[in-house]
Amino acid sequence: MNFQRLSAWFLKDSGKKFVFGCAVATSVGIGCVQIFPNTFLLDKYKEIIHLYKNGFTVPVSRSLLERFNKALELLEIDEIHHKQFNPFMTCGFDILSAGTYYSHFGVIIGLPINYTYIDVEHIEKSKIKILDQGVAWETDEGDRLLKSLAVSENAQIYAIAHEIQMRQTPKYFSDLFSSMGLFIGAYSVGNHMNKKYNLYGRSFGLRLCLYGLIGSFALVNYLFIKDATQVYYEKKTDEFLKSKSPVFQEGGKEFYESILNRNKALRSIMGKVGEYHYTLMGNENYGFRQKHLPLVQRRAFFEESHLPLQSV
Repeated sequence: MNFQRLSAWFLKDSGKKFVFGCAVATSVGIGCVQIFPNTFLLDKYKEIIHLYKNGFTVPVSRSLLERFNKALELLEIDEIHHKQFNPFMTCGFDILSAGTYYSHFGVIIGLPINYTYIDVEHIEKSKIKILDQGVAWETDEGDRLLKSLAVSENAQIYAIAHEIQMRQTPKYFSDLFSSMGLFIGAYSVGNHMNKKYNLYGRSFGLRLCLYGLIGSFALVNYLFIKDATQVYYEKKTDEFLKSKSPVFQEGGKEFYESILNRNKALRSIMGKVGEYHYTLMGNENYGFRQKHLPLVQRRAFFEESHLPLQSV
């Protein structure tokens, strides 16, 4: 009885106004989820993913900071804008970034601890765990993983430059406006169809199916736009870096070689979990999505001076 009364209330003007208000609030919330971690809460996000040792943040070493500044110089970014890019040590073995160049909050670039390894002899093997288990370093897979963690200087400079350049693209705004726009569009289409076909007088189950279809369509379109723009800007960034400096060309080749070797090793070491995440070639498995350009293709692009980078 209570459900029927609630359902009937939603069909009244007051109920429709309430739903409209919820739709507006949800749209704003979707925007805030993407805006805040990249602007107002950027420092808080940095604190969460920062690398800590004995309760204190691990500072960026002088040599690594020099490589970071080298990437800025090769990109020919004005010195007055260098402060827009803030490096810090992050957890894990992957470089990452957040923020946008077009905000006064700037960009944070998370540098992994293995960028401080001079060679394999300096790697603290006992502290590396995979699926909460130690690694059998004496095996072929363990040896391949170990070598992949010692990333060359050129590869590090390329990886840093790639994150810096990506944060200067409109990718952030594309994700923001597409997510908000598609949600508002989904609500508008649902509301229009309810009025046009008088679905308010039909069963709630029918309207629920309609909302599900419209919502699914909007979600698929958002993921498509998000992935397509990611692949597009990755392609443009790699093409720009390769033409910018021989350091980036050599570094890109070495960087993707190390990542592919790492993924191949992890695929074997992690068993079924590794097979789910990585292919035999070392590419990442994304299911029906294409979140990034294939790693094998990106390595080949930097290996061959005449090979164009194709979006897939």
